[in-house]
Amino acid sequence: MKVDLLCVDGCPSWQVAHERLTEVLARLGRDVVPQLVEVTTSEQAVALGFAGSPPLISSRPRSEPQPTSGDRPQPEDA
Repeated sequence: MKVDLLCVDGCPSWQVAHERLTEVLARLGRDVVPQLVEVTTSEQAVALGFAGSPPLISSRPRSEPQPTSGDRPQPEDA
């Protein structure tokens, strides 16, 4: 399993989210370290399904429908 934690520069929440996610994965017995991915452009945000900082992305498919890229807020280009 791969878990990414997406964020934008200056996100005040990524460290707490990373700590909590790491703790939850350990409690579940998963030997996974979440990887931090900084989103720097609108194009990257769309490609990654970035909906706000910090979302958690897992390699496991989601069962619920996902919004189209037009429904997602876009970060400002750096």
